[in-house]
Amino acid sequence: EKQQKQNKKLQLAQSAGRFAEKEITCLIEEDLVKSDCGDKIVESLKGQEVPFNVCIQANDIKGSIRWFQRSYTLGGATHLEEHGNVEAPVMSVVFWKPEKFLHLLRKDNLSDSDLPHLREWVKKVRREKKMNEMQSQRIVVVLLDAVGEVNRKWQGRQNARRQSGGAPTTEEELQDAIVWMLIEEKIEVTLCRNMEEVVEFMTDMTGRLCKLPYMDDVSELDCFKILKKGGGKDSQDEAWYRMISQVQGISEAKASALVERYPTMNSLYEAYEKCKDEDDKVRLLEDSFGTKKLNTKLSSVMYRIMTGDDGLELL
Repeated sequence: EKQQKQNKKLQLAQSAGRFAEKEITCLIEEDLVKSDCGDKIVESLKGQEVPFNVCIQANDIKGSIRWFQRSYTLGGATHLEEHGNVEAPVMSVVFWKPEKFLHLLRKDNLSDSDLPHLREWVKKVRREKKMNEMQSQRIVVVLLDAVGEVNRKWQGRQNARRQSGGAPTTEEELQDAIVWMLIEEKIEVTLCRNMEEVVEFMTDMTGRLCKLPYMDDVSELDCFKILKKGGGKDSQDEAWYRMISQVQGISEAKASALVERYPTMNSLYEAYEKCKDEDDKVRLLEDSFGTKKLNTKLSSVMYRIMTGDDGLELL
């Protein structure tokens, strides 16, 4: 009877997500770990308050990361690679050198309206990983500084004054390929500007995946936070305050602190315009959330929300 009570207590704790971080493991392709970025991802995952389980294995697809989950009551994610019957909710294929992805966008004939090389690569991935049998699996391609690579190729072409040969891929063609991947192949593409963004994306993804089984289904009524009346705020301040409060990671207290410093959306835009460079803009709000600790991450998120024009960007 005592054992039954302990088991029931364990099951209740597990169903509430108490062991979520221990139920997920991150399998990283071994060559990826040898890169600076891969090494930083491992360091970040293992350096969390509750360290994530990380396994390094050989993989047919270079630069890939996969997440597997196992219930804590069944042993959790420790040594998950030794077990069968696991689920893989996400597979992330990472091109650390974006020119490899851009090369797949080439068209051998001017009449090509499709992306034959990219389509063939997708088929190869699905065939090798048997993804046709796992339709529910989410696939994400992460590109490091792809836009920068596009600009460098065009700059190099202009400097060399080359008139022969095919023109490099344009940023518009890159964005078209991203949309094509999502619509035609149900594969997401995330653009990261630097290694720090890649590491942050992978760490956040791992954290969200481990909590996903314990999140309630969202209805239309749950789309917005229920906020208290903003006592004393006029209608303009109230609207701005409520908008800020919808951003993930910004509590009501942090929103209030931000509104105290920037009472309107326009006042924040004007502050961005006065910044000297892009880095100053990204870091503008890091001390504006009413906390002793600088919050560079939230400052960056707010900057991207306020100034971004990429509807596909994952914030």
